[in-house]
Amino acid sequence: TGKTVEIRYMDFWKVVDGKIADNWVMVDFPHVMAQLGVDLFNGEGWEAFDRGERQAPRPDGT
Repeated sequence: TGKTVEIRYMDFWKVVDGKIADNWVMVDFPHVMAQLGVDLFNGEGWEAFDRGERQAPRPDGT
């Protein structure tokens, strides 16, 4: 389609003795899919909390 999507990510590097020892990249795929019109959480993501339809779970699991 030629349309642009935004890809949000976090990139973590572990350096040992001046050399890259590990690299982790976390990509926000739900955000990418939302831009493509796909709701991976079927309306039950953070939007449900914003609408007041859901409550965050308690630390004790109840």
